[in-house]
Amino acid sequence: MLNSRKAVLVALVLLVCAAATAQASQFTLSDLEPGRFVVRENPLPLAPQSITQSTNVDTVVTGTSVHCPTAPGTTWYRLFDLDGDHALTGEFCVEDVDYGIESLAANQTLTIVVHCLAEGAPFTNANLVQAGSAVVPHTATALTLHNAAVAGCCDADTEDLALELTTQAPAFFVGCNNLGQSAPTFIESASCGLPEPGNLADIGFPNSHLLLVVNGDGTGGGDGGSGDGGGVPASTDLGVVLMVLALLGSSAYFLRRRATNN
Repeated sequence: MLNSRKAVLVALVLLVCAAATAQASQFTLSDLEPGRFVVRENPLPLAPQSITQSTNVDTVVTGTSVHCPTAPGTTWYRLFDLDGDHALTGEFCVEDVDYGIESLAANQTLTIVVHCLAEGAPFTNANLVQAGSAVVPHTATALTLHNAAVAGCCDADTEDLALELTTQAPAFFVGCNNLGQSAPTFIESASCGLPEPGNLADIGFPNSHLLLVVNGDGTGGGDGGSGDGGGVPASTDLGVVLMVLALLGSSAYFLRRRATNN
């Protein structure tokens, strides 16, 4: 009798595991013709206060975005180690983000959320502390690039930053490409058997790389985390500017005096 009960329990466990596997397999790639792409007309400059894990921040490629076709929708994440990977210190405040859309069949909204995560803490919903959010309306579109304002601050010395893109529309494919990334893309959808952030590569989509750039204001000297960085610093010391102007004025004055005496 005991062995029979054990057999029943084992069978139930196997059924639950099989159901979870079947649910996770519901994540699907975009049904647009693979390999089509759009390139940003004016390449996006990565200033010291812009961070990304995308090797190419200017190109959306069809057939690389993943979603859960079952309501209530899908959440994508990037998790940034602000001090370790981007050389930022002190408070880092997000001001806006750049992202893409591979395809959107009908008018929908995209929710953008800034979270802070204590360094070393597991990447789970329970450990995320929301720092700010924005809801952005979008019309039906395909292969487009966007910028949206969102505010939220994290302490780069003690916290990582998780940037979330969420849509309640099953037919919303956020912009991705297969052109490389320096850290994983994470996805979440309880209706597809993944109620916590999971690495897309671990569920069978290693070439789905979320295109995302986070623009902010903080201290430190990060180079953007991709490419050579560059760009114009977020702010310039007014005292330095005044000193340079004063030196230029003094030089001009002495040159005029010398010309007059000669």
